[in-house]
Amino acid sequence: MCEAILWKELKGKQMMGFNFDRQRPIDNYIVDFYCKDLMLAIEVDGSTHYTEQEVERDKIRQQNLKKIGVRFLRFDDDDVKTNINGVLDIIRDWIKSHPELVGRIESESHPPPDPSQEGSLERSNEKSPLLGGDLGLPAAQAGMGTPRRKKDKQFHFKQFSVRHDRSGMKVGTDAVLLGAWVNVAKAKRILDLGTGTGVIALMLAQRTKPSVQIEAVEIDKYAFEDASENFSNSPWHGRLTAHYSPAQNFASPDKFDLIVSNPPYFQNSFKPPDTQRTAARHTESLSFLDLLQTAKRFISEKGALNVVLPYTEGIQFILLASQQGFHCSKQWSFRSREQKPVERLLLEFLKKKTDARTGELILYKASMSEVWSEDYCKLTKEFYLKL
Repeated sequence: MCEAILWKELKGKQMMGFNFDRQRPIDNYIVDFYCKDLMLAIEVDGSTHYTEQEVERDKIRQQNLKKIGVRFLRFDDDDVKTNINGVLDIIRDWIKSHPELVGRIESESHPPPDPSQEGSLERSNEKSPLLGGDLGLPAAQAGMGTPRRKKDKQFHFKQFSVRHDRSGMKVGTDAVLLGAWVNVAKAKRILDLGTGTGVIALMLAQRTKPSVQIEAVEIDKYAFEDASENFSNSPWHGRLTAHYSPAQNFASPDKFDLIVSNPPYFQNSFKPPDTQRTAARHTESLSFLDLLQTAKRFISEKGALNVVLPYTEGIQFILLASQQGFHCSKQWSFRSREQKPVERLLLEFLKKKTDARTGELILYKASMSEVWSEDYCKLTKEFYLKL
C-alpha cells in the first residue's frame, strides 16, 4: 500500500522531470524505487524492517550498493501513509541539494488546494486519512527566514480553525486523537508540551470550563507563531498562553493537574534536511526522558500525564516512565482496521500506582470500508465538520 502511494507520485517523470523505476534490480538486490540519472534509490521500510536481523540485512545491502555509487533515501511506511507531501518535499530537497544536478531540474507547478475540501482530515493530508502527529509540508528550510504565508491554509474544526503553514508539522490524527481522548474532568491547569500549531490545546480549551487555564510550550519559532495566532483567533484566547521555549527550559511557579504531549518519536529514521521537521518528529529536540523529567517537575500530586505514540515507542515509554515514578493508568490501542496491527497507543500516567484500564479504537467500520466507525465518530464528533 505504501509503495503504491509513493509510486503514484513518482511515476511518469512527476518528480521534477526525473524518471523513476519501481522494484528495480541493481547488482544482486532489488530496491523499491530507483532513478538511474540521479543514481538514487528510495526505500520504504515497514515494521518488518525493524527487527534486529532485518536492520542488519538492510545495512549490509545498502553498504554494498553504495560501493557502486548508489545513493539512498529511506522512509518509514508510516511517513508515506500519513505525510506523503512531506516525503515528496524531502526528495525534492535532496535533489536540489546536489550541485551536480543543477540545470537538469525542471520547474514544477502545483495546483492550488481545493478550498471545498478544507475541514476534512483526509483532504488536509491529501493522500491519507490516517495518523501522523503531525502531517504536511515543511514550513521553512534552515536559514531561510520566515516562511511565506499561504492563502487560507487553515484546517477548520467546528468551533475553531488552525493555521499551520509556518509550522514544520501539520494538523494530524495523532493530535486530534489525544485532544479528544484525554480525561479533562478534573483539569484546572493544563500544560501542553510541544504544542506545535496548538491544536491539542485548542481542543482541550473547547472541552473544559471557562476557568481552566492552558499553557502551551513550543521550541520551533514558526510553529509558536502559528500557535499564538491560532490562540488569539479562538473563542478561548483569554485562557490560552503560548511560550516560545524548549520544554526542558520552561519555567512556571505553578503545578499542573493535566499535562499532554504529542511528542517527537522517530529515533533511528532518516532525518530530513528541514530542521523544523526534524525537531517536530525526531527525539533529538525532546527525548522521552526529557519529556518525563519535565512532566515530573510540573505535575501536581494527583495530576495526569497523557501522550500518544506509535506502538513500539509507546511500550518503551511505559517502561521508561515507570523508572521516573509514573504508572500507566490508562492504555488504549488505535488501529485503522480490525485486522491491522496496533498503530498508536494513547497513554495516561499517574504518580499513584494503579492497574491500567485498557481499551481499543478502530478507525474504519470494516476491512474494505472507508466509513468511520461509530466509536471514532463518537470520540471526535464535537470537532470534525463532517460529523
